[in-house]
Amino acid sequence: MFALSFQFFAGKYHSTPWGRHVNEGVPEWPPSPWRILRAIIATWKLKVDAEEKDVRNLILSLLEPPVFYLPPATVGHTRHYMPWDKGDKKNWHASKTLIFDTFVAVPRESPVITVWENVSLDDRSLKLIKQIAENLSYFGRVESWCKAEVIEEGKLPSVLKELDSYFVSKPLAEEDVLSSSEEIVNVLCANEGIDPKISLDELDKKGNNKHPLLIRTSILRTQIKNLYPPMSRLVQYTRSLDCFEPSKISHVVDRKEKKVNVVRFLLDSNALPPVTESLKIADIARNTAISTYGGKSHKKTSVLSGKDDDGNILLSNMHTFYLPSDEDRDGKLDHLTLYAPGGYDEAHQLALAKMKKLYGYNLKNDVNLLLLGMFDLDQWSETRKIIPLSSSRTWKSFTPYILTRHPKVTRAGQWKIQGTPKNVEIKVPENCAPYATKEHLMLEYGVLPDLSGMQIDGPVSQLLFSIDRVGLPQPSSIEPIPAYEINGTMRQWLTFKRYRRGKQSPPSGNPYGFRLSFPEEVKGPVALGHGCHYGLGIFVPDNESR
Repeated sequence: MFALSFQFFAGKYHSTPWGRHVNEGVPEWPPSPWRILRAIIATWKLKVDAEEKDVRNLILSLLEPPVFYLPPATVGHTRHYMPWDKGDKKNWHASKTLIFDTFVAVPRESPVITVWENVSLDDRSLKLIKQIAENLSYFGRVESWCKAEVIEEGKLPSVLKELDSYFVSKPLAEEDVLSSSEEIVNVLCANEGIDPKISLDELDKKGNNKHPLLIRTSILRTQIKNLYPPMSRLVQYTRSLDCFEPSKISHVVDRKEKKVNVVRFLLDSNALPPVTESLKIADIARNTAISTYGGKSHKKTSVLSGKDDDGNILLSNMHTFYLPSDEDRDGKLDHLTLYAPGGYDEAHQLALAKMKKLYGYNLKNDVNLLLLGMFDLDQWSETRKIIPLSSSRTWKSFTPYILTRHPKVTRAGQWKIQGTPKNVEIKVPENCAPYATKEHLMLEYGVLPDLSGMQIDGPVSQLLFSIDRVGLPQPSSIEPIPAYEINGTMRQWLTFKRYRRGKQSPPSGNPYGFRLSFPEEVKGPVALGHGCHYGLGIFVPDNESR
């Protein structure tokens, strides 16, 4: 017993049965033994150094019609045009005909196994066929990439036993009875009466090969006037009626849903929005995300909206922070980072991946969104490159800090005073512009000029409360920043948009900027105060102060 296996890497076997036209769309299945013998000879001639006599003896040993073990398969085809009138060299490209390239689609991991039940090869022939099989790169038409292997006789029973959902196709003997689930298909095989003396290298007077297995199709049609080669025969093979029926395979996927809490976009526009419109861009991004997730059914999402099903504002801070950023420091917003401490499930990930464009009120130019990635905040190799999410000991305001409560005063209009924390240094900036004096600046930020106390719920007091509320360590120093810098020009925080359209205004619309220094590195994002989920109160690492 001898067996060969053919595994098709592309999952396709391209071949047309002998006597049929390619445009009939009929695939050859099982592969014809005649084609196997021709493939052996062709591989020997091109790639294997062996004696012609040894190859001829091998071929003569394999003339018996084999049994095929066929994997589950379906039929497919492609259509393309090819030049028809090749005799007219000048105009051949103008004449075209439609070609149907039909193929049998098989699983890439499931080989076709061919078994010659009554064949036993000697050691010399077995060594030769193994060498030829190793060098056979395709079988059928050239698109049918394959790997051929000799199955050792001792391993063959176990290999056949492990085959799942395979069909057996074998020659129909006179005494065999065809079952109701089978059909007959004619397969071209070699006649066992082939003259063993005809050399595989022997040519006739016209330079054509004399051996029947090597006669070209064009010679058959033009000179021999026959569809079938000499010394060939059609053998009736049994084949399952549903051998080309698609098999229904169900897979149970057991996997754990993976959440991410960072979604990153690049902003693209003819004119990118200025940093002063951070609140506006973040608010539009929020509305776009909610609309994309809700769809036509208007599904509610607390993760993106920051509200529960009854419309109450969430106080847990586990919902999304919309963080615009200017990462090339040209005064224009160029990135948008969405960060949700509670994470985004797969439904939210799919919705956010569909966000392609920001749309909403008073956008002067279209702002397109290019998705850069989704990952966890713990993926330091990715997040450390994102400015709002990086790590630093010193952070400065990128957008103004807005108070969440009214500063406390007495009935007489005097400040209610509290002491400054002992472990926090209140620094006075060198440059107090646009304020007239440093004393004026410190009073504006709710700190007594001699730094002996500060206003209850004043800017510095509320900043310390906000830092403690989000779980950040107490800063070692706080320094007011009266203005921000863009391209070497100092601008006031008042130039930033601080009010959301149609939403409740903050208790105090006065903007403030700060520089925070911590005793240890703090990992972003750092977003504090009123509107911190919508682009206000964003802090970025202060690289110049490191």
